Amino acid sequence: MSDSSPSPGTAWSAEKVDPSGAEIEFKYVWHEGSVPPPHHYWFSIKGWTGGNGQIVFVPGYPFEAPPQWVQPFPIAPERAAALKAWVRGQRIVERPWQESPSLMVGGSHRAFSLCRGDRQEQVPTQLSADDARLADELAGQIQALVPETIWRDLRERHAAHVQSCCR
Repeated sequence: MSDSSPSPGTAWSAEKVDPSGAEIEFKYVWHEGSVPPPHHYWFSIKGWTGGNGQIVFVPGYPFEAPPQWVQPFPIAPERAAALKAWVRGQRIVERPWQESPSLMVGGSHRAFSLCRGDRQEQVPTQLSADDARLADELAGQIQALVPETIWRDLRERHAAHVQSCCR
């Protein structure tokens, strides 16, 4: 899974795939909606519930050649356990996600890829209302894996980046 691409990949790390299905490998990508530079940003969070994660935060559009701020982090065992229990309880990897018949234009968007055991799931980006609510919960579960100190640092760096561009 490439960090330079905002699209989740489908190639899973062989050493991380747990055939028992006890652990989950994931990638979540979120893009700000259509806003003028320098306010646009996107981030990806990838990891494995049996180990570590990484967030990549990119403050800007690709044509701006923005920096990429990469922060690895350990996944707290209690947060990993909560994510695994929630994913199993909601049948996230097994569920038949319902795509929305209408296309969203201009707003923020997200993408998810998950792997548990030999099951892989790429969640559609355009979802029905019920599945969109479930995807919101999944986003919250994954974002909660990133320590608050890292989120604070990234928000501060982004604010400084915006200020430096607007002078």
